[in-house]
Amino acid sequence: MSTWALSISVASAVGPLSSGVLATIADFRWAFVPPIVLGVAVAVCSWILVTDSRAPEGRALDWPGQMTVAVGLTSLLWGVIEGG
Repeated sequence: MSTWALSISVASAVGPLSSGVLATIADFRWAFVPPIVLGVAVAVCSWILVTDSRAPEGRALDWPGQMTVAVGLTSLLWGVIEGG
């Protein structure tokens, strides 16, 4: 969990910075190149290194959990939109 949070934090700091630098020194279209290259690199590494995590006996969908998340996110969205 901490590695995931660290990667999100670093990406949210470095991504706009690198794209801004590229847009400043080159045409703005070059700002889209690093995310594409990084996405392809991550996809290739994931294809090679990530193992399948499916349970051999299979699992059922957690309907009460799915409904709770759906109602909770809808309520949060409604509260943010109508709260102001």
